[in-house]
Amino acid sequence: MIGSPAGAPGDGDVPEVGSIGVAVSEAVPMAGASQSDEVLVAALQGGDEEAFRDLVRRYKGPVASYLYRRVRDRDWAEDLAQEVFLRVYQKIGGFKAEARFSTWLFRVAHNLSIDFLKRKRLEPRPVAMKQGSSESGTSEPPSPDPAGDPRDEALRQELGARVTETIEALGEKYRDVFLLCALEGMTYEQAGEVLDLTAKTVSSRLCRARKKFKARIEPYLDRAGP
Repeated sequence: MIGSPAGAPGDGDVPEVGSIGVAVSEAVPMAGASQSDEVLVAALQGGDEEAFRDLVRRYKGPVASYLYRRVRDRDWAEDLAQEVFLRVYQKIGGFKAEARFSTWLFRVAHNLSIDFLKRKRLEPRPVAMKQGSSESGTSEPPSPDPAGDPRDEALRQELGARVTETIEALGEKYRDVFLLCALEGMTYEQAGEVLDLTAKTVSSRLCRARKKFKARIEPYLDRAGP
């Protein structure tokens, strides 16, 4: 547990995310939900640790989920998410108010995931999808419904596998924009800032990604029937 810093956070005072009661894997209510990112960032830059806790509560789920889609391992994603928020704490003093905090945060997460995959020399594992959605991600596969029809469950599992294969087949440059825009709901401009691309390039790649996704998944849906 760290003490209350006198000024903006820096390399000398780095909290352990879990030690301050905000473990990434926990579902903690969002105490600072009524405050904007801008207000919380300004408070954190002034040394308010509670503002850091609120930002972690707000973004730990999306960040961990995004990292899971990138590295395809829950434990690695959890570890990387911890590193992301520690990096944010260390570097928040240099964050400029004219930038969007969430975009900056995801860029940190994206870059750390790239470095991690390079170190591990890994090919990304398949993307796990939320049950009942062809464009939503989750940190782990859906659990079977014990009260459901086994045939329906088998179809859902097969569809999930097909969607996973389809996203994986998009290729990295199309998959990245698909994950950020289609799954995380970012605008072209925000995704461009994360990936260091122009909004026009993001738009073009996302259009191509959607077409490729549709072309590969529709034949299966037609065969599966209603």
